[in-house]
Amino acid sequence: MIDELGAALDHTAEIVAAVPEDRYGAPTPCPDFDVRTLMNHLVAGNLLFAGAARGEQLDMSVFEQDQLGDDPEAAYRRSAAQSIDAWRRPGVLEEQLAFGGMPGSAVIRLHLTEELVHGWDLATSTGQAADVDPRLAEMALEGMQQVPTEMLRSGVGFGEEVVIDAGAPAHERLVAFLGRDPAATPA
Repeated sequence: MIDELGAALDHTAEIVAAVPEDRYGAPTPCPDFDVRTLMNHLVAGNLLFAGAARGEQLDMSVFEQDQLGDDPEAAYRRSAAQSIDAWRRPGVLEEQLAFGGMPGSAVIRLHLTEELVHGWDLATSTGQAADVDPRLAEMALEGMQQVPTEMLRSGVGFGEEVVIDAGAPAHERLVAFLGRDPAATPA
């Protein structure tokens, strides 16, 4: 799973690197986020997951701080590297983490999903190709379908499922399951 997360982080890093500065204020599929806020959320999320993987208590204050500075790409790449390093800690996938008491194997799947979905959000918002590795998207979708509905839809940033064709590409089914319309563009 660490290799899969690494691939998702690398893919999102490419999207972050291609965001033109004049798009930072553009809307995203995340109602409360413009592009810059979404990039900050991605960096903060990587730092939060890295802390969880190191066995630390969750520090939600990372989301309240500017994590991007003057170089969003460098900030993203640093946070991704910290995250992968933390997930490589021996035994972390079997441990119960301070992330709702879930095992590391479940938390890393959530991290993978966050990267894929928010990477898609960012690509969509900045006119980039919004495709995702089908194998990774299927893996994330299967994991999210195991989460009880009341937990998944209880204010954690996922909207109601958007109904799309069952034969749609995996990344479209993933984002639709988590409340995004793959056919819509941000307002």
